[in-house]
Amino acid sequence: LGELLGGRNALTRREIQAEFAARGLPHGGEQMGHQLATAEVRAVICGGPPRGTEHTYLLVDEVIAHTPDDDLPTRDRPGAIRRIVHRFLSGHGPGDERDLLRWANIPLTESRVAIAELVEEGILESLTVRDEAGEEFILHADPTVRPRTTREHAAYLLPTFDEVTLTYARTGFPLARATLDRSRLIAEAGGGTVVIGGVDVGLWKRTVTGRKVSVTIHPERPLTEPERDAVDEAIARLTAFHE
Repeated sequence: LGELLGGRNALTRREIQAEFAARGLPHGGEQMGHQLATAEVRAVICGGPPRGTEHTYLLVDEVIAHTPDDDLPTRDRPGAIRRIVHRFLSGHGPGDERDLLRWANIPLTESRVAIAELVEEGILESLTVRDEAGEEFILHADPTVRPRTTREHAAYLLPTFDEVTLTYARTGFPLARATLDRSRLIAEAGGGTVVIGGVDVGLWKRTVTGRKVSVTIHPERPLTEPERDAVDEAIARLTAFHE
């Protein structure tokens, strides 16, 4: 991977797979996936710029070398924890230490210390949601930091591993049927979730063949006509993405 991706030579999974095959290295379906996943976990490779609808990979050392540093200390573990907490809550807030635990597996005792320090220093700020539980969330304190989202849509087709459904331990989308084991159903269906008006109403799966994208919806309850129209708009955005 160092030879293939060196010099910020971004390659897709299929391109890497072909190069592995040419060198007589393991390259079959799951073999390639496991090798890339292991390389990511070991901080050898990371995501590169998308090429059309395909992801690419780059070497972590070359990407990090071109990333401007900040003034947070990083030489010891507490400093590293501070940096991760700051980056996570700046990019994913509002959230809390349990979201961070689910996302990065940082012990609560350490993340809480870092959060308290960053809030006291004014780098992060605390926001209490006035509901029955009086939930507290943390977000970036800089008023110039704005959400990087586009306009809101009535319906979303969220991928299987979308951070919105995986990261947040308490504030996930409510289910149309509260008794469902959504993680098991997604694994069995091989698709993602359909969210309408902030509610997880079912599953979806897409199949791309040639110039055609087929989307199958498995709702947990009957959809109204406006809801079906909203899903149609979401499908149109997906097909536009696939060109």
